[in-house]
Amino acid sequence: MVRWHSMRSLNLSVASSAQGSQCTTRKVDLMKGLTTIRVAVFGPKASGKTSLMQHLHNTIFRRCLDGKNFQFTFVEGDSNKPETLSPEFDFAVFTISLEDGSTVESTWGETRDLFKQWLPQDLDRVCVVGTKSDLASHDFSLEDVAIRRLSTSVPFYGDVTYVMISIENGSGTEELLLHIANQLYPTSTKRNLLAVLFRNSTGAALDIIASIFSLSFRPGTNGETSDTYELLDDETVTALCYSPIAVSYDAYHAEHNPRGGCPAKKITPTLIAKRAQLTERTNTTFARAQFKGIPIPEPRYPHLKKWFVTEFAEGRMLLDCWGSLSVFKKFRVACTLRMYLRQIHRLTRSTPGSIVEGRPIYGNVYDDGQRMLYRPLESSKKFHQWIHDLLREGWLQFCLTLADSMREDGEYDPTILPPEPPSPGDGDDTLVFIHGDLSPSNIILSDDGTLWLIDWADAGYYPRWMEAVAAWRYESHSRSWRYLLRFVVGPRPAFQDGWHRLQDAIGRHAFAFASVDG
Repeated sequence: MVRWHSMRSLNLSVASSAQGSQCTTRKVDLMKGLTTIRVAVFGPKASGKTSLMQHLHNTIFRRCLDGKNFQFTFVEGDSNKPETLSPEFDFAVFTISLEDGSTVESTWGETRDLFKQWLPQDLDRVCVVGTKSDLASHDFSLEDVAIRRLSTSVPFYGDVTYVMISIENGSGTEELLLHIANQLYPTSTKRNLLAVLFRNSTGAALDIIASIFSLSFRPGTNGETSDTYELLDDETVTALCYSPIAVSYDAYHAEHNPRGGCPAKKITPTLIAKRAQLTERTNTTFARAQFKGIPIPEPRYPHLKKWFVTEFAEGRMLLDCWGSLSVFKKFRVACTLRMYLRQIHRLTRSTPGSIVEGRPIYGNVYDDGQRMLYRPLESSKKFHQWIHDLLREGWLQFCLTLADSMREDGEYDPTILPPEPPSPGDGDDTLVFIHGDLSPSNIILSDDGTLWLIDWADAGYYPRWMEAVAAWRYESHSRSWRYLLRFVVGPRPAFQDGWHRLQDAIGRHAFAFASVDG
């Protein structure tokens, strides 16, 4: 096991590269009053490590955010003898040459295996550096895509930061120095306090407005009731799906639903049945127990395996009735939904996913109905990296296909390619409980004004911005719905345009198909 110089216990954080552009570097001799940071550099031959060490050794770097000065020393580490990384080193850099894109993937795999084996407990003091970026191609060829993929695959699969640099033009070097300094000596986050206070105060003011105009519902709406029909087994439910009331319900939704029907079957005047999905029964039962201020249909007949049966919420889906509502009634519906989400988002947790911890990531928002399972993730940071990697992968695959097509026609034009999607999120990655599928077809408005929230299959603990991502998938609905959606879940995420490409790329992360209720 490699031993590191013992630094004082710190809560590590990474500053953005934008801060690095405001800082300065200069080469001088060792001076008093500087904080020295000693870096060991590892990499195969011709990986750019020698040029990196020569260029950055004895560099003094001033962090402009707090005026702190750092002196960096860069010394070559011995890849054959990792134990030579002795206590006098504080950080390790692993270099990968970007000159030949055809070898990048294999070199990255070997590099990852090295630092994962040597330094599994010290990954916060490890960084992968892509060198010779000025020699890399930028034509969205297979080699170029392999290089571009590193910026998100290294953090997600390697659990370390990736920085791309060029010694020739100096790009990326300040970002590298800033990252190392911030990992060892984090800066205060007080500068974000005003932004947080402004966002919270604005949200509180909107909540007050929503609470005044939100719809109410009669007492006892979420009360427990006894089963009135005898459903012995799944076969009984299946037979009822062909009853006259079920056929009539199907015909109505086939005519009025733009998606061509409804997955739920009205099997009796008071019961509705759906094919059981992973966690839907668990999620719905949990939501009814937690959110007394939200009308949620009661789950029934827990002994059934293939079917999920709930009480029938009498009313019309917003999908059907939205156009007939007055402007004021639409506003009141939006106020009600905002207050529902305020209740839902109060629940927090440290690990993303289902309410049953350790279960896979799952949801229609990720694969548009394919219902696949994705690896469990251990933190909000990991979830953010996963989404970022998928957004970028979907974009890269689209650009690769389009660029190849243009090259075949002899008309390659990089200006036609779509811009790279921004990093997901809104700066707040706190994991909160979300509904996960807030669409007009999952909201029922009763004649007495009760607003029911149904279909909790995709609920779980995710960053708050995932509620917005899921809801904005239905932006093809009316203009008034889109306008009020900003009031309910917030503005359309900047990365939403690339979400359909994420859904195209996500299949490589799946390891199973979901078919049964959990």
